[in-house]
Amino acid sequence: FAMQFTGGGAGEPDDDGVWITTWDLDFIEGTGVYRSFVDGHNFMVDRLTFLENGDVDEYCLCYVSGP
Repeated sequence: FAMQFTGGGAGEPDDDGVWITTWDLDFIEGTGVYRSFVDGHNFMVDRLTFLENGDVDEYCLCYVSGP
């Protein structure tokens, strides 16, 4: 499957210094079992933490809805 960003990206740090950013993506292509996702939507929450040693810890939560 393929998705395209359609909005979001304005993040800000929370009280612990963790950057939380939201993104909107649309499903634009899907084959096989993912074909039914085409024209669906993904609301993604990205959580980014800058560690003291200079590394980055990041994970995303995706809320997917069908067409």
